[in-house]
Amino acid sequence: MLTTTLNVDKRDQGTPDEWIIRDPALIRLTGRHPFNAEPSTQELIKHGFFTPTTIHYVRNHGAVPHLQWETHKVEISGLVEQPMTLTMDEIAALPSIKLPVTLACSGNRRKEQNMISKSMGFHWGPGAVSTSMWRGVRLGEVLRKCGIKWPSPSPPSADGPPPSIPRFVCFEGADQLPFGNYGTCIPIQRAMDEYFDVILAYEMNGERLTPDHGYPVRLIVPGCIGGRAVKWLDHIFVSDKEPDNYYHVHDNFMYPPNVNNSITASVLNAWQKAEDRIYDVNVQSVITHPGHGELVPLDNDATYTVRGYAYSGAGHKIKRVQVSLNGGKTWRLAQLDDDQEEEEHKKVGMGQDKDRSWCWRLWTLEIQISDLVESGCELACRGWDTNNNTQPQTTEWNLMGMMHNAWYIVKGHIDLATPSSQHHEQLSVKDDQSQQPHHHAMVSLRFEHPAVVDEDPSDTGVGGFQNKGWLKPPPRDMLDMTTLGDKTLEEPDPYRFTRATVAKHTGHGDAWVIVHNKVYDCSAFLDDHPGGPASILSAAGTDATKVFKQIHSIDSHEIFGNYLLGEVDDSGNNGSGGIRFESGGSSDNKHFLSPEWQSIRLVKKDSISEDSRIFRFELSSPKIKFGLPPGKHVFLRAKSKTHGRMYVRAYTPISDDDTLPGFAEFLIKIYKPVKVHPEGGHLSQVLDSLNIGETVEVRGPLGSFLYLGHGRWTSGTHSGRASQIVTMAGGTGITPIYQLIRAIVMNPTDRTEVRLIYANKTEEDILLHEELLELEKKSNNRVKICFTLSHPSEDWKGCKGIIDEKMIREYATFEGHETLNHAIDTISVMCGPPPMIEKACLPNIIKVYGKEMMRMRTFHF
Repeated sequence: MLTTTLNVDKRDQGTPDEWIIRDPALIRLTGRHPFNAEPSTQELIKHGFFTPTTIHYVRNHGAVPHLQWETHKVEISGLVEQPMTLTMDEIAALPSIKLPVTLACSGNRRKEQNMISKSMGFHWGPGAVSTSMWRGVRLGEVLRKCGIKWPSPSPPSADGPPPSIPRFVCFEGADQLPFGNYGTCIPIQRAMDEYFDVILAYEMNGERLTPDHGYPVRLIVPGCIGGRAVKWLDHIFVSDKEPDNYYHVHDNFMYPPNVNNSITASVLNAWQKAEDRIYDVNVQSVITHPGHGELVPLDNDATYTVRGYAYSGAGHKIKRVQVSLNGGKTWRLAQLDDDQEEEEHKKVGMGQDKDRSWCWRLWTLEIQISDLVESGCELACRGWDTNNNTQPQTTEWNLMGMMHNAWYIVKGHIDLATPSSQHHEQLSVKDDQSQQPHHHAMVSLRFEHPAVVDEDPSDTGVGGFQNKGWLKPPPRDMLDMTTLGDKTLEEPDPYRFTRATVAKHTGHGDAWVIVHNKVYDCSAFLDDHPGGPASILSAAGTDATKVFKQIHSIDSHEIFGNYLLGEVDDSGNNGSGGIRFESGGSSDNKHFLSPEWQSIRLVKKDSISEDSRIFRFELSSPKIKFGLPPGKHVFLRAKSKTHGRMYVRAYTPISDDDTLPGFAEFLIKIYKPVKVHPEGGHLSQVLDSLNIGETVEVRGPLGSFLYLGHGRWTSGTHSGRASQIVTMAGGTGITPIYQLIRAIVMNPTDRTEVRLIYANKTEEDILLHEELLELEKKSNNRVKICFTLSHPSEDWKGCKGIIDEKMIREYATFEGHETLNHAIDTISVMCGPPPMIEKACLPNIIKVYGKEMMRMRTFHF
């Protein structure tokens, strides 16, 4: 028997996972890092019932934690009488069980939904399912060891409140992610009842877990989506409510189709609707053979064996699979493979009372090629489980791209080609003169699957088959779409970079990527990226278009625009317009700003409150202008004097080139360490520690939004003219809004009207208070401002409370609001803390201005 020695994949080198050995046969779905991958369905099925560990699908949210059996421990706490911490040896010493379980991702086949409209999730093909033999300890036994009281809690005390009733068992892994450790929960009944076979697993296919699959211990919840099977388990806690873990609250929901973006989800409070949370997988079946691009000779005397898999959740066994050759008019019954799950149960003494099923069934159906051709060259399959659940004919799109289980349809096309030997193995050709398959060019059927995942954007598919599935993406990609508008706008020339220049920017404080021929500086976003810094650094200096489109929703595209630096120059000359930039300088000597980092020297620092400072930096020349257009921002970069780490953050200056040439002033709030944020704001503290004469670095302009005057604006490929601009700001988010309003007020011919709601906690937190009032006074009623405080003093005369619908209607609408065409006349610009934007501003501006404002005419920094 031949064995293949696997080594560390070169794609993992330079990432936090470079110590992990992975099979190159797995198809990577999210670039180099984090690792999310699936096998092709043909590779998956060729191994039979059990999936080899090396090709089992993988879902990682970030870097794999480097854990050791000897030192790893699992803490158990919460509503238990005896909290305890167990070592791996102690867990392995407990009575164990061994059972086969099929794990499936709730996003299996998601790419098919993404062809309708991009969901919030990245593409999964039909390979996000695998079956393994797991060994571990029953979760219920471990919890009973800790003294859990279930199903009956202790009787209430006569002199105290009733005891909390255990309702959920919550889990967290050891993976360190930007929003905390990955965590979720299952109902207490599922955790405790042996029917559900929930285990703490430490072996997979007879060996200890591998790093990608949760080493040294993970949760296995049979019948549930893979998202509940927490890997690298290190904390179990019993609670009377669901956890507030970020990943539990924001993932694994299946919403109705009217919840079509994250803003609507927030407006409808959808993240809190437990009824839309996914636990059990639904019934599913997929055709694996014929494969995508497979060629089968068009021989009417031949038969072909169609193959596939089927599974269901909640313990329901697959009882039949049907295949249709005529679009569902009639169905043929496929042959289910022997029930290997039942055989495995008998081996370990579980066969007599095992009335539930946790595994897939593989199936086959032999068909005549002539029947297939005569009926239209199309195959469809659907599965049925023992609860009489089956698959729908078509899908219902949902925001997160979950649980897609429509009929799996493979289409055949008549073609002239030479089939490969592997495809002939599927055939049984009746030929009296020769038992050898023919290898000359012949008329063949070429098969096409609905949506195929791959890694290489230049790959044309199997056998040169250029289509990646018969499902086609939406007719217009939001990123490539150009909004009709005023095309005579005179925009500042964009910076243009060669790909060689971009390739030089790959560091932690200097990370550029290319997406759709636009250049983005992601340096300030590294620590905030949901997948961690390595997700961006692994693509830094390269064209990440394909990976970006597969992974990110339209909401992410909009946020990413804040890091826009310029465009790619593939012309080889300077004739394509714009300022061509090469490392070492720019052709523009009128303005100071450059895409390269430049030093600026601190010459003045004024404290305007206990935690706010105005920093004045000297530029390279007394007369040079900083050169930041309204709507754009810059990055500041400085190194910590304490530990030498470089920090990058976006800021907008408050100075004006006309009144303060040769300098740039920034109003910055210093975020000191507090209990909820023990490290405080890294860069703001570094800036606060600067002495006069010391330097920081600056780069810009950045951002996709640009105000051109007289209501004209651009954002990426979109542009237009607005008569009214609604602005909202919170805290230090006022600085870009201040620049925008000042540009309008200081131009007497700009008649654009502006409304501003500026939110803070206390009166002392209001920045640029006097300056804003002065602009309002000079505006001749073009600008009206509402200052609102969430914690006002008794003497405060302004607005009170957080931004809501009533406040927007009263202070951020214009004369004739009900008759204005807001889709043409109005845009909204906002900047502030993400919770304020997501929970207060966006949901309520939609209520006042309508959904037309939501996508293409609302800009937030």
